[in-house]
Amino acid sequence: MPLTRSASLFVEAVRIRQRLLWLPTFAERFTSRDRPRGRIPHGRARSTHGVPDGPDRYPDSFDWVDGPTGDGTLIVGDGAFAPVARAVYEFEVSGLKVVQSWLNYRMRRPRNVRRSSPLDDIRAQHWTAVSTGELLNVLWILEATLATYPAQRRLLERITEGIEHE
Repeated sequence: MPLTRSASLFVEAVRIRQRLLWLPTFAERFTSRDRPRGRIPHGRARSTHGVPDGPDRYPDSFDWVDGPTGDGTLIVGDGAFAPVARAVYEFEVSGLKVVQSWLNYRMRRPRNVRRSSPLDDIRAQHWTAVSTGELLNVLWILEATLATYPAQRRLLERITEGIEHE
């Protein structure tokens, strides 16, 4: 990680890092006036077709379908969420695909999940409005995280080149 002697570049890097710490805590940590507690920034993704809430319609599968503009639709059982960028659907942290892992744990028959105790067998019996809200929050957090990438790239270039102001 490159360091800088410039106080202004260092402060800019700290601000970006605080945002990147605030987002995945679901806006509970590193709060400030610009990063209020519990106020996840709403992204573009919306529930375009509700996931049925009956136990007999609990989702068994999910998929991402490419759209004409590069964004796509996230299909969850009989429900749909759009627009969802491929980068959001494919977002990884240390090899873990965040959206796919989140959904795998919430399918009728969870797939590719680790069992650490019998408590892992206690799960919801149907999809709820809370499930939809949680999924939207995950999508929005990833959208907001990806939105910081251009500023991070520019800042890194400025630090490595010793340029204090754009």
